[in-house]
Amino acid sequence: MHHIAEVERNNIRENLKNPTFLSIMSDGSTDTSVKDEELVYVRFCHKGKIELKFVGIKSVEKADGAHISNAISAIMEGVCDEWRSKLVALGTDGAAVMTGAKNGVVSRLKGDRAYIIGIHCMAHRLQLTFSDAIRSNVMFQKVEDLLSGLYTFYHTSPLNRVNLVNSFQALGHTPLVPT
Repeated sequence: MHHIAEVERNNIRENLKNPTFLSIMSDGSTDTSVKDEELVYVRFCHKGKIELKFVGIKSVEKADGAHISNAISAIMEGVCDEWRSKLVALGTDGAAVMTGAKNGVVSRLKGDRAYIIGIHCMAHRLQLTFSDAIRSNVMFQKVEDLLSGLYTFYHTSPLNRVNLVNSFQALGHTPLVPT
């Protein structure tokens, strides 16, 4: 499996030699051990076609502008030495840590290159819009409270989780347990 990842990394490295421009999309994630991680994708034109490739994921000691921009830099340096000079846009979730004017990730990676564009991801914008619109709906609030309560009930209690698994097994079904 590691060999496949290295082959793909070498393929991306080769594909990034010729393009004059590239853009980066980055988003944070939290793994099962509750560690912050940064995921990075690169977008570029290769043989006349726009390609989007997953470049890497890196643990972030602290989810602030300095640590996230260092993680992105480290990931990108693993596939393209001259990525900074080719960079024209950065796509992020729009959080202040990413878009802050002084210490945000976009401004840190831009440096003095004013031509680099920071883009607030459309999927994240849609999620924020939907959340704002639905927040006033009483039925939605009730359903969200019910689902959150069920999740908490089974997630925080080993006894409740074991009883749930036993109930599924007694009915002859595969257990569905919150993770």
